[in-house]
Amino acid sequence: MKEHTYSVIGEHTENIGKTTFIVTSFSDNDSRKTAEQLLVDLLRSKILNNETEEKTA
Repeated sequence: MKEHTYSVIGEHTENIGKTTFIVTSFSDNDSRKTAEQLLVDLLRSKILNNETEEKTA
């Protein structure tokens, strides 16, 4: 079985009160689509969905 390799593509830290939230994004180097492509696909589907809702309203 092939071992996956991941690389860090972003990290964000947010302090709320006494709690620190750390969000880290990783990308699978062996995947067919990059993280950027997946985000673009998500945004495109949101736009198409909103356009469809506006036409039916």
